[in-house]
Amino acid sequence: MALIKLIESILCKRLDIGAKKKESLEESIAKISSIVGTIQESQMILLRDRLRYLAHKYLTQGYISFVERGDISDMRDFYKKFGGNGNLLPLLDRVLELPIR
Repeated sequence: MALIKLIESILCKRLDIGAKKKESLEESIAKISSIVGTIQESQMILLRDRLRYLAHKYLTQGYISFVERGDISDMRDFYKKFGGNGNLLPLLDRVLELPIR
C-alpha cells in the first residue's frame, strides 16, 4: 500500500495535475490496488491447496527427495511470511522431517 501511495505522489508531482485529475488518478490507483489484493489472495489459496496436496503425497510416500524438500521449504516460508494460517504449518513440518531419498 505504501508503494502505491509513493507512486501516486510521484505521478502527481511529475504531471502537476489539478484536483479533478488527481481524484481520477486516486480512483484508478484504488482500483489497481483492489485488483492486486484479489490476485494476492487467490495466489495464497492456490499455494495452500498445492502445499496440502504435496504434504499428503509425501507423507503417504514416506520419503522426499532433496530437491522436493527444498521446494516445500521455500513454499512453506513464503506461505508463512504472507499470512498463511498455522493449521498447515505443522503438517509441512512433518514433511520436512521425512527421510531424504
